[in-house]
Amino acid sequence: MILTKSVSRFARNTVDALITIRKLKEKNVAVLFEKEGVNTLDGTGEILLTILSSLAQEESRNMSEHLQEKGIRTTTGKEKWHATVVMKMLRNEKYMGDALLQKTYTVDFMTKKKVINNGIVPQYYVEDDHEAIIPKELFFRVQEEIMRRSSMCKSAVTRKKNQ
Repeated sequence: MILTKSVSRFARNTVDALITIRKLKEKNVAVLFEKEGVNTLDGTGEILLTILSSLAQEESRNMSEHLQEKGIRTTTGKEKWHATVVMKMLRNEKYMGDALLQKTYTVDFMTKKKVINNGIVPQYYVEDDHEAIIPKELFFRVQEEIMRRSSMCKSAVTRKKNQ
């Protein structure tokens, strides 16, 4: 079984998601999408996944077009935006002036390979570390909206499963 945080992190578009999931199903490997509560080996898993990945793809396209039309470039200077980049920005505490230290850590000092810190090394949260780009109140309202949209998506999946 493959545990995935959400449909939007699994594949960039619906077609890629379905192709990959079907290949895994052939090998009797389930993909469980934690946020949406979908298991691809369930009877309704593929239908729900198609709907959810289509919604994620459309939202991604809308956000990316929102920035591209204005000619805003990514932090690395690229013109094309991806939803994952936008979502990272919306969740990054640095925009409100705080800092979470050690989000990643170096596993091999020779190759300088870094990995995401999932609790292996301690993390430290520093409030008011630097000047904020947006007010904390706005940052927290954005987090609430992300959670609201996430719970709406989960509710739709739950209703569909119960039918």
